Amino acid sequence: MFLLLALIASALIGFTVGLLVRQRSIRRAASLRVLEMTRLLISDPLTGLLNRDGLFLEADAAPLDPPTVMILMLLDIDNFKAVNDTFGHQAGDELLVTVARRIKDVVAGYDGTAARLSGDEYAALVPAADRDPSQIAALLVSRVAEPVYVRGADGITTQITPTVSVGVTVAQPDEPFEAVAMRHADAAMYHAKHRGGGNTHRLYQPGMTMPTVTGRRGPRPRDHRTGQVKP
Repeated sequence: MFLLLALIASALIGFTVGLLVRQRSIRRAASLRVLEMTRLLISDPLTGLLNRDGLFLEADAAPLDPPTVMILMLLDIDNFKAVNDTFGHQAGDELLVTVARRIKDVVAGYDGTAARLSGDEYAALVPAADRDPSQIAALLVSRVAEPVYVRGADGITTQITPTVSVGVTVAQPDEPFEAVAMRHADAAMYHAKHRGGGNTHRLYQPGMTMPTVTGRRGPRPRDHRTGQVKP
């Protein structure tokens, strides 16, 4: 009788342990699925960088105690359309991935984060600390402007030298990131591209403005998102 009870108890213990292990495995698998889905939602599928939503989450995650001042840089590849038109979209994608990797490599040295916002536009977010925003932006401009080899639609590999225009601003923790920092960096980037000739950077200065949408080459996708274009 004692032996029978011991066998029953052992079986119950084994069943309970097995059930707990399975439940833990199920919970772990569910958590991993949630993490993977979240990663996909905030990542750019082509370059692997954060996307626009991921950048905003990163900005929101900046410590508030003590407040962390961030350097925001928006980067736009100069004459990217010409690459697509001349060599094809595959070559354009290769260039986008290469530029993304170079931006990521630079900002990683400053404990920063890189993102691809849309098309050929990127962002970099770096803790300000005692760093010189202009120096970091100049390094980004220089690093991107190294030769790249792309394969055209005809299969021929061609060397090109990409350049970027960079707009820089200092994002204060008590200011709305999208409404203030993004707009300031965007205005500075416009001045770098259209008044600086590209392949350069500009720091935001009070009074810098953007042209109206009708004065540009049509609206960008994010113009619709920020309400500059009526549906």
